[in-house]
Amino acid sequence: WRNSTLAVDESGGLLQWQPYGCSYAPQTASALAACRSKLDKQICLIGDSQTRHLHNMVVRLLDSSVSKYPKPVAATNGTTIKTVTASDQVVYMDNSWGIPMDTANCSYVFWNFGQWPLSHWAHLDLDFTKGNWEIPWGLGKYSMFVKKLAQHMISQRQQHSNKQYRVTINSHPILHRQQDPGDDYRTTPMLLMYNKLASTIMDMHGIEVVDTFSIADPLLDVSYDGAHYLGNVGKAQAHLLLNILCSKHLKHAPRHNSIPISDR
Repeated sequence: WRNSTLAVDESGGLLQWQPYGCSYAPQTASALAACRSKLDKQICLIGDSQTRHLHNMVVRLLDSSVSKYPKPVAATNGTTIKTVTASDQVVYMDNSWGIPMDTANCSYVFWNFGQWPLSHWAHLDLDFTKGNWEIPWGLGKYSMFVKKLAQHMISQRQQHSNKQYRVTINSHPILHRQQDPGDDYRTTPMLLMYNKLASTIMDMHGIEVVDTFSIADPLLDVSYDGAHYLGNVGKAQAHLLLNILCSKHLKHAPRHNSIPISDR
């Protein structure tokens, strides 16, 4: 498997990921330990189950005592991981709708929002009662929510002097096919359209985008439950996030630039 972002070392079968337009320094255990000692404040990941999986992988990379993935449990369409791996440095905040939240205790904040408005949950309003929401949300409605979130992120950055990022929605290779026809729109074209729109809005507000979509999309068949990623894909996504945070502390680790969701 080879393209502009992914390559497999055929001799060892190892996934080697490179960001668009720059080289990517591998992060060894000692380098990650050094980075963790520098990152003395909290990393907050805010979003849905995709963010929860990313949180768990980041914790696993930063904390050598966490050696195993959480165990999947029964869910509506098979099994999925609902556990939040405990950490004194990395915090997961459950928020599937991009609702503004206070980030006063966070130094680095990563927001993910977008897959639920494309799902069968889109008919619910933000109080989780029956409403008049369209399925899926149109681009106008999603744009309105993303703009409000971007404005909130800027306000939080100004109030608390923290760093704010947006994380893209991952591809859903199988999950949308398990729902009733016309009840779930988390297809690759729709997710890509949402990601492009949100990335454009965030760019306009000076907010950096962390593109996990481009890592998962070429290897979408390796999702363990049709919606979430572990293994080498999940690890590469977590490495991307940590490379952004640790680049100033890790020797020879280049600064990541946003990769081209808007160019796809």
